[in-house]
Amino acid sequence: RTLLLTRVVSLHPKLGPLLLMIRKMVMDMVQWGFLVAIPVFGYAAALHMLYKDSYDHITAVSEIQDCWFDPDKEFDSLSRTMIFLIEAMLNTDGGFQCFRQSTHAYLGAILIYSYVAIMCIMFVNMLIA
Repeated sequence: RTLLLTRVVSLHPKLGPLLLMIRKMVMDMVQWGFLVAIPVFGYAAALHMLYKDSYDHITAVSEIQDCWFDPDKEFDSLSRTMIFLIEAMLNTDGGFQCFRQSTHAYLGAILIYSYVAIMCIMFVNMLIA
């Protein structure tokens, strides 16, 4: 509806080109959001399947002390996993040391490193386009 309103207002000689440009930028951002959703859902499913049944409270308390999250506990539901990945995409600290101390140290670290690399490429793509 809002985009239809911008078409009507775009007939104005001074505001028309500006509104057309804003509409195109919004549509490009929506398309970029759909493209970003694909790796987020994929990595969320992979991390959830990897860590869903591996929580051991004794190991978590004794080994993970300086981490802001526990991967073995954080990924018990798919929604919490997706929220974590969106936060990791926007956060400067991806919690790499926490993944190295989890029950699946190597595979978890490989997954989160590849996720961050793909998201960096996606952000650069958005910046260029």
